[in-house]
Amino acid sequence: MTVPKRFLGVGTRGDRDQGGPRSRPGGLSPPGAPCISSPDQSLQLDKNHLHCPKRGKNLFLGVLVARVTRAVTGAIAATPSTTVPAMAPATALATVAATPSTTVPATVPATPSTTVPATASATVPTTAAPLSLSSTPGSMCNTCPEKWVNFQRKCYYFGKDPKKWIQARFACSKLQGRLVSIHSEEEQDFLAKRANRKGTWIGLRDLDREGEFIWMDKDPLNYSNWRPGEPNNGGQGEDCVMMQGSGQWNDAFCGSHLDGWVCERLATC
Repeated sequence: MTVPKRFLGVGTRGDRDQGGPRSRPGGLSPPGAPCISSPDQSLQLDKNHLHCPKRGKNLFLGVLVARVTRAVTGAIAATPSTTVPAMAPATALATVAATPSTTVPATVPATPSTTVPATASATVPTTAAPLSLSSTPGSMCNTCPEKWVNFQRKCYYFGKDPKKWIQARFACSKLQGRLVSIHSEEEQDFLAKRANRKGTWIGLRDLDREGEFIWMDKDPLNYSNWRPGEPNNGGQGEDCVMMQGSGQWNDAFCGSHLDGWVCERLATC
């Protein structure tokens, strides 16, 4: 900043060399010019040259510094303000909202996959298999209770005390089974080898309608081993079927006592 010349016109080079301004002719100071130990900061008493021996130089510098400081302060105050005006809250929010945001995507380190080696070849089912009361071909269900005989996924009990057909039916129910139903030649041969030679009750009858024979398991009569001429309902009322010692079937009176009867139930796995 350039200091105005009026602030630099105090004294001459010769004055500064001698520690103060030169005296007027006759060695007198200007009228009313006091000699003070420090400059007047209001600059009211320093308008004239001061005559203070030895202290003139210091006093001159003090006055000069005060005037320069006052000039610099005024110049700064006159300089236009560059302060950014404060925005209203709504304007500030709009400005922030309009500013596109730059999102730095976070780098997620890849997690190495851990492969757990299989320790067993068996596959664990996710859901429990429903319980079934019927066996399927090829299944390994062959467990039977004590005194029962297994054959083709079924268990057979051979009763040996004399009973009527209805008594034999109830006896099988108490053993959690039913009078046997025969559906194949293989099953017939298996039973014939073990049945009582004096006669055995089986689960076939036509009690509901004459000539319409029904098995205890409700399956149709798709296999039969009748003795020739049977069933004949001889004597009227032969509604229950027995297996003779030869293995052949005969319709007989349901109230007859036979020494044998056969129960069946499904084998367990």
